[in-house]
Amino acid sequence: MTTSLAPIVVLSFDRPDYLTTIAESIAAQQNCQINNREIYLFQDGAINKFSGNRYAADSDIAACINTFKNILPQATVINSEWNLGVALNYERAEQFVFSELNASWGLFFEDDLALQANYIKTLEHLGEKFLKDDRVGYIAAYGDHRKSLELQEQAKRSLINLGHFWGFLLYRRHWEKMRPQLQQFLSIVQERDYRQRNFDGKIRDLIRSWGYKSIVDSQDWVKKVITLSTGTIGINTLVCYAQYIGRLGLHMRSEQFEEMGYANTSVFPEWVEDFEELTEAHYKKLLNAANLNAKLDNSGIL
Repeated sequence: MTTSLAPIVVLSFDRPDYLTTIAESIAAQQNCQINNREIYLFQDGAINKFSGNRYAADSDIAACINTFKNILPQATVINSEWNLGVALNYERAEQFVFSELNASWGLFFEDDLALQANYIKTLEHLGEKFLKDDRVGYIAAYGDHRKSLELQEQAKRSLINLGHFWGFLLYRRHWEKMRPQLQQFLSIVQERDYRQRNFDGKIRDLIRSWGYKSIVDSQDWVKKVITLSTGTIGINTLVCYAQYIGRLGLHMRSEQFEEMGYANTSVFPEWVEDFEELTEAHYKKLLNAANLNAKLDNSGIL
C-alpha cells in the first residue's frame, strides 16, 4: 500500500448526529483522491461483555452505520458485537491498519471533528515530510483553537505540540515502537469494562512506573507518555484545519466546551504548503515542553 492512499479510519459509538458531520467533511476533502480511498468505520457495540452494562441504544448504533454508509458508500463497516470502549476499539483499528493492511501510516478520526477541506491533504503532506524522521510519531492539523485568524496568518508555517489525539496520522514505525509499553496497558484493560478501568489503580501505577504523572488514566494519556518516553513527539499545525464539535461526550460537558472556547474556533481557509522545518532546537523545545507537563521528575530534560 502506498502512503499517498493510506487508509482512513473513523471510530464510532452512539452519536449519529456527530458522525454525520465528520462523514460529510471527509466526503468533501479536496486533492486527496477521496473517492478512491479505503475508508473504514470501526463501530463499537452497545453492551459491555465484562460488566453486562448497556451503554447505547441499538437504534443509535444502527443509525451510525446507516448514516456513514449513506454519506460514504465506499466505506467498509467493521462492527463489534460487544461494547469494547475507546481503548480496545482503537487497538483493533490500529492492528487492522498496521498488521493486516501493512500501511506505512493510518489516518484516525473520532466522530467529533468538523474538517476543513484540506485536512487530509495537510496530514499527508506533513506525513511525507516526516516519513523518515523518527523523532515524530503523530501528526494532526486541528491547530490552536485559541488563535484568531490574524494570529494564525502571522504564524501559519508553525508546528506546535500535539495536545489532544484528534484527527491524527500515526506512523507504523512509531506504533511498533510503542508496542511493548502499550501491551502493558492493554493487558490491564482488555478484560474489563473500560469505563470501570481505574477501580484498582493499576493503570495509574503503571504510568508512574514509567516516570510520568498519572494525571488521568485514559488511553490518550497513556499513548502520550509512551510517546514521550521514547523521545518522540506528536506535532500539530498552529493553523486550525478543523473545529472540535464534541460539546457532549464521555469527557466533555457543554459548560466546559464553552469555557474552553471550542465554539469560537476560527478555521483557517487556505492551504499552507510550506510548513517550517523541525530543527533539532525546535524538536528539543517541543519535547521539553511536553515533558515538563508530564514527567514526575524533570531532571532528565534535554
